[in-house]
Amino acid sequence: MNRFAIVGAAATTACKIYSRCLAGVWRKASLGARLFATTAVSNLTGWHAAKRCLGGMPIPRMALLQFRGDWECISKVFRFRSPGATELCWRCDATTTPGPLCYLDYDYGRCIASRVTHRDYIMICVSAARNVSMLFRSPGFVFELISIDLMHTMDLGVLADCLGSLFWIEATWKSVHRNKMLGFDALNAMLQTYYLANPSLGPLTLVGSIVRGNRPGYPFLKCKAAQARHLAVFGKHLAWMHANGDAVRPPFSSLKLRASGASQYRTSVYNLFAAVVDVDVAIDATDEMYDASVAKATITTILYEFKTLSNLWRAGAPTAAQKRMPWHNRQKGHMMRHLTTEQLMTWGSPRKSWCYNDESYMLALKRVCRWSKHVSTLETTCLDKLRIWQSVLYWKSRH
Repeated sequence: MNRFAIVGAAATTACKIYSRCLAGVWRKASLGARLFATTAVSNLTGWHAAKRCLGGMPIPRMALLQFRGDWECISKVFRFRSPGATELCWRCDATTTPGPLCYLDYDYGRCIASRVTHRDYIMICVSAARNVSMLFRSPGFVFELISIDLMHTMDLGVLADCLGSLFWIEATWKSVHRNKMLGFDALNAMLQTYYLANPSLGPLTLVGSIVRGNRPGYPFLKCKAAQARHLAVFGKHLAWMHANGDAVRPPFSSLKLRASGASQYRTSVYNLFAAVVDVDVAIDATDEMYDASVAKATITTILYEFKTLSNLWRAGAPTAAQKRMPWHNRQKGHMMRHLTTEQLMTWGSPRKSWCYNDESYMLALKRVCRWSKHVSTLETTCLDKLRIWQSVLYWKSRH
């Protein structure tokens, strides 16, 4: 079976979701007749058996196995809720307003209990008299096959927040550095040593505006996704120095945190970055060695420790001041919860559904969406233009 990347669809290796998109198993005789097998398939149980097509039905020539992209792209293509909306999440009923539904206090149980299914999504569109995306006319494509991308939720989300917060705390640590400028100079010296030991990594020089600018106002490392991922090991080393100190500096302490709070910070910050490094090891494993339970446990640790640090830093602080403090919990952390509870057991390794290989493709798709003036024909326009673009790329590769 040939696999093509169409509108960001995954061109992945063989995976378990094929049973959801088509029949589960295609028998040779059935393929010759272009019909699904009428006999029972013994190795399909539960969820896979429920999604199996009926025997005798014609086999479609193409199936859309996965749609992946960043939050902005998905919200535009499917007209989902945007991250800035009050009801921000398109997979559950989380909101940005304080209260029991606020995404900051959402737990895994509530994510699972309130998550939207394909039927729920269709009924919402019908009740709101909203057009359903034409992509759902593709054979086998359902709401659950829209992927959450680890690159945008973690590398450009939670990990960027973690690195920015850690670097800002290090540069402004008065007991070690007299001022912020000297703090960044010391950080850049350590980074230079790190990059010399790892010459294949793209270098990054830290300045105050990269770590914390006027917008958004809280510490957040502004860099490319790959650069953030490459700094995970460096972050773990710096977190170890905060937790244990070394020959020239004591373990981290701050007047903003009480003695018990400083001790909790030292424990949580190291556990967080250790889990970040462990996630890379878990998702880089081959299909035979990949363990979804290990990946889920490490991502859960990241989210738990990040929330612990966020609450620890904001304890007793005025609400207005909390918006500019380190360890700011953004909406992307909430989407990581959905990735953990819903995708790791279905898609396999997050490497199969991230956008590292699709960035130029998704940029072209967003430009087409932005330039399309007629909402009713948005999907058709995107498909037509991207099909032409793919044909041009294929012709250039052959000549």
